[in-house]
Amino acid sequence: MPDYWLTVGAAALIAAVTSAIVSMWGVSRNIKHKAVIEERQSWRQALRELVPAFVGQEDMRERERMRNEIVLRLNPYKEQIAVFLLNKYVLTPTPEVGRELVEHFQEMLKLEWQRAKRESGLIPWGAGWRAGLSVERQKRRAAGSGSSDETDTASSQVTGASERPERRTPNALGSRTI
Repeated sequence: MPDYWLTVGAAALIAAVTSAIVSMWGVSRNIKHKAVIEERQSWRQALRELVPAFVGQEDMRERERMRNEIVLRLNPYKEQIAVFLLNKYVLTPTPEVGRELVEHFQEMLKLEWQRAKRESGLIPWGAGWRAGLSVERQKRRAAGSGSSDETDTASSQVTGASERPERRTPNALGSRTI
């Protein structure tokens, strides 16, 4: 009989410790995710405001200042194409280069939004990879519904896309969640 109560007590103790660990993990995960997601939201909003202002800027010094502000918000190892396009626009502020710049930032912000949604979900692991797949799927759907490759070819001929670094898809980057 004493073995029975010892077993029940041990099982209850193990259940209580396991429950406490899972609860602490869940609470710390929620706090971390909330802070990270809020910070990313403010980052996305700042870029949404800075990029159009940068493209619309007439003064060369102010454009350079804004370029520096945008570059400081980017990951220098991951967003080399964005830095290239920013530099290109500072030197030759044409509508074509501005459009290419805005399109690149639009794709980048879309990917980050998808990543944030997946990280805040039940299964946060591989959020960057899954977000990249989702964005690629959406691009294929859009390409099939009217945004033909003719438009992409024409815009790349006008903007000289062959001069810029190769565009890397999120899957090729090996995105990892933090």
